[in-house]
Amino acid sequence: IRARGASPSLYLRDTDVSGLQHRILGGGNAGLEYHADTSNVGAGYHRWDIGGGSSLMYLNESGNLGIGTSSPTAQLHVTASKAAAWLAVLDNSANNGHGLYIKAGGTSGTRYITQWRDAAGTERFHMDDTGEAYFQNDIATDGEIIFDNNNGVGQGFVKGGGNLTLIIDSNNNQNVAALIVEKDTQTAGSGTELFRVQEDGNVGIGTNSPAATLDVN
Repeated sequence: IRARGASPSLYLRDTDVSGLQHRILGGGNAGLEYHADTSNVGAGYHRWDIGGGSSLMYLNESGNLGIGTSSPTAQLHVTASKAAAWLAVLDNSANNGHGLYIKAGGTSGTRYITQWRDAAGTERFHMDDTGEAYFQNDIATDGEIIFDNNNGVGQGFVKGGGNLTLIIDSNNNQNVAALIVEKDTQTAGSGTELFRVQEDGNVGIGTNSPAATLDVN
């Protein structure tokens, strides 16, 4: 099929639905345009697959693009089941090249830069546009932030350019919550305790139950 003209078009009319037609248009500036459901009589979409299998890529009329799903719920929705494989790879090998740029716009409300959930849909981490990061774990276990290098043969640290504030018992539902520093462990509570600061203001060095403002054992 060859169509010539200033804006050559190929129309596909589907007789299953009254008035339904699609168009392939040769646009200006060497462009090629695809229009699904040009008369807007239904829920138009574009779908790509190979070998007649399931949908590999799907674009609905709301502008949501799905990769691996035919029911995308966001402008870009990627889903897959790939054991021991990355879901996405962003590789910029250029000199002075950058990685990933994320911008959450607006001036009011809650604006997450990123949010991570586990397989059950429970939120584990999010960062908002104020620069605050939240790590969450289930109630029965401790949440952990681990800084590691070379399979444990490295160093971890928290660094603040100005004041560094650590808050314990932020919802005030504990009686003797404490800031604890340990060594020689990768599991909280199983190492050698160096010191602790309890929420009653008592500091213990060499003891895990300080009975005075400074209790050294």
